[in-house]
Amino acid sequence: MSKKKGLNQFILLPLFLGAVTLVAAGALTGVHLLTKPKIAENVKQKQLEGYKKVLDLELSAVIDLAAQTVSDDLAQIGVTNKYRVTIDNEEVGVVYDANIKAWEPDLIFQVGFREDYYSGFNLISTKETPSIGGVYLDGVNDRIKGVKIGDPILNDSDPSYTGQTAPVTAGALRTALEACAQDYLEGRNA
Repeated sequence: MSKKKGLNQFILLPLFLGAVTLVAAGALTGVHLLTKPKIAENVKQKQLEGYKKVLDLELSAVIDLAAQTVSDDLAQIGVTNKYRVTIDNEEVGVVYDANIKAWEPDLIFQVGFREDYYSGFNLISTKETPSIGGVYLDGVNDRIKGVKIGDPILNDSDPSYTGQTAPVTAGALRTALEACAQDYLEGRNA
């Protein structure tokens, strides 16, 4: 009889663990399905606020966004959208949305231009290491805001270049920002 009880335990334990795993997987799937729309809405809200932020506009400003064509070259870099931003039919600037691969994929940001200058940078989300690439990204707006297009940005002598990922992140970001700036200038001069 003792053999029979031992065998039952060997069968019951895997069945119990399998049931617990299924319940846990179901709970995680449910949480994911509940939070996914909220996360997407938060990203959208951050982008909408970002159009005003990168152009240094009041958050209460009523803006109109006119989608512009993103060239194939920009799309290959990761630029997803380009908007002409107006208030009362007067252009106040142009903002680009981008999703690039730096050290990690999905570095999502916005960059704005006014006149012949970088007007601002807004980080939407990143998977970069918070203590290395993340620290670097936190200061990008201050490094580029007000810099004349064509002047060097995010150069290698920047003292915030630390760790092996920061130069990779900064290099990919600089490439995308300069491509957006060039596109913006070509649009202004057309």
